[in-house]
Amino acid sequence: MELTEFVKNRFLLEQPEIVPISHGYTNRCFQINNGRKNYVMRISWPGKSAAQVKTEEVILSHLKNYAKSLPVPRIVKNCENSFGSQLDDDNGKHWVHLYHLLPGEVKYYWNDDCTEADLAMIMAVLH
Repeated sequence: MELTEFVKNRFLLEQPEIVPISHGYTNRCFQINNGRKNYVMRISWPGKSAAQVKTEEVILSHLKNYAKSLPVPRIVKNCENSFGSQLDDDNGKHWVHLYHLLPGEVKYYWNDDCTEADLAMIMAVLH
C-alpha cells in the first residue's frame, strides 16, 4: 500500500502531504501536513517487536506525565483507537506511529554535534 493511502486509511487524515525528515536515528521519519495540523510519522525498522513498541509508548506516556519541563510528543491514535499500526512493504513489517508535531527545531542530536554538556542537560531533566 502506498504511504499516503496508508496514512489516510489508518490515521483518517485527509489529503496528507508527506515530506521525509533526515533526523531519524534508526527509524524513517516524515513530517505530515493535512492543511489543519502538522504531524511526525515514524516508521520502524522491519521486525521490531511489539514488546519494544509497547515499552516506547509507556516511556513516552510516563515522560508526558512526569517530566513536565520536557517537550514530549503526543502519540495520535489510529482508526482502531490504538497507537501503533503495522505497515507491510517489500522489506517486511514495520510499526508506524504518528505524533503531533512539536514547535521549534531539534536541538539535540546523538552525534558529534552533541556535547557532554548537552547530554548532561538531557539526563538531568530525565532524572
